[in-house]
Amino acid sequence: MIKPWIFETNKTGFDFCRSTLIELISRFPLTQFEGIHLINSRWGHLSLLDEDEITYHESPEFWAKDFYWGTDTFWWKSEDERILMNLSPLKPKRDDKETIYELWEVPSKEEYIFVNREEINDLFTNHLINNVFEKTWCTTKYNYNEALRDLYKYKGWIEYKEIC
Repeated sequence: MIKPWIFETNKTGFDFCRSTLIELISRFPLTQFEGIHLINSRWGHLSLLDEDEITYHESPEFWAKDFYWGTDTFWWKSEDERILMNLSPLKPKRDDKETIYELWEVPSKEEYIFVNREEINDLFTNHLINNVFEKTWCTTKYNYNEALRDLYKYKGWIEYKEIC
């Protein structure tokens, strides 16, 4: 199997990187190729084989925002705080437009992906998912955060709240 990551991962590390990639391509105007390159450029020196790796102390959503905007932008600050601190505006997120988001799950496991329908074929091509994944649900929303709120309701999870 062709590996998208230039660093070693176990199954947990692979899934974590895939989740980070999905956050990148769902929130920001990036292709999968650009997202894979960004992850490899930031984590290429790591080995995600150890369950105690510091990388896991943050969520894929955190890492996607940190990779895209950069730590030095203070992206976690609110708009009011950014003005008070005289910080530059952040690079824009992906434009809002009506999009179909699909939930693909592995039967009898908790493994899933939730992504824009247009990304599914590339996820297969890039060896990020395989034929054990099955489409189980979809929703049409104007942005990823709205779609995540629907997913959380559908799954019976607590309400989704975006990190800063």
